[in-house]
Amino acid sequence: AAPAHSSVHHHTKIDETAPLLKVFRAADEWSEHTQAVSAQIFLLGSHLAVDECIIRYTGRSNEITLVKGKPDPLGFKIWVIAQQGFFIRWLWHIKDAKYGAVGVELPPPTSSARGRATAARKMPAIEDKPIALNSTQSVIVAVANMLPKATYHVFVDNLFRCLRKHGHGATGTARPNCGIDKELQQDTKADGGPKPAMSLTKSR
Repeated sequence: AAPAHSSVHHHTKIDETAPLLKVFRAADEWSEHTQAVSAQIFLLGSHLAVDECIIRYTGRSNEITLVKGKPDPLGFKIWVIAQQGFFIRWLWHIKDAKYGAVGVELPPPTSSARGRATAARKMPAIEDKPIALNSTQSVIVAVANMLPKATYHVFVDNLFRCLRKHGHGATGTARPNCGIDKELQQDTKADGGPKPAMSLTKSR
């Protein structure tokens, strides 16, 4: 019979000098192996989805994150690129404001941003909002660039225009007051009821 509790690492063989938080170093070797095998066996298409996911964890760790609305809202957050429910690649999320994910470092904030950051520190830290990322070092671009070189269409829950600059199309959500088409706004408000047909231009 399998043991009730098993470990994916040997606690005496963790590389203490690796540039990764210890809590992630314990599982990183297994994580990298899983991703490498996934990339080999999965026939990748061009339409992908990127989102934040939670690995359920109820123990003690400073890296535990709370993301409201997730099936398991408490645990370690990772950034995942997936297709048809299959996780292909992912990055560990670091809560430190200097980073969005492992290996994705953000530039220092501007003076106005520092003021907002100071005010934000006075508020309780709840990870239920997307991290503001710049166009060249975003987590979304980072996970997309982990895939074989090709052109992809990425679906995200927020609009990242920077993907187009890197050769990837993107479809995301947008607030009603951001200037999107009024007819599309009306259809969105009518969600759950009969959908009017969108008028399309015919090409002959």
